[in-house]
Amino acid sequence: FRPTPVGDLTWASYSKETPAGKASIKWKLRRGGRMRICMRVPRGSSATLICPDGSTRELRSGWHMVRTRVNK
Repeated sequence: FRPTPVGDLTWASYSKETPAGKASIKWKLRRGGRMRICMRVPRGSSATLICPDGSTRELRSGWHMVRTRVNK
């Protein structure tokens, strides 16, 4: 997953049914360039999250909430 805010976009969400179950992400920009990302990784799967601040996180199955900053 790579959430990428552009222009006036301040939030987005997406989900997809995979063979392992539903994968989803939603994110929202906050004041001061902060971003909150909520993700669901299906059971028995893993995901890579590439944050707008350039950091990368490997996530196991389950629900995750990540707070990060947006480089502008």
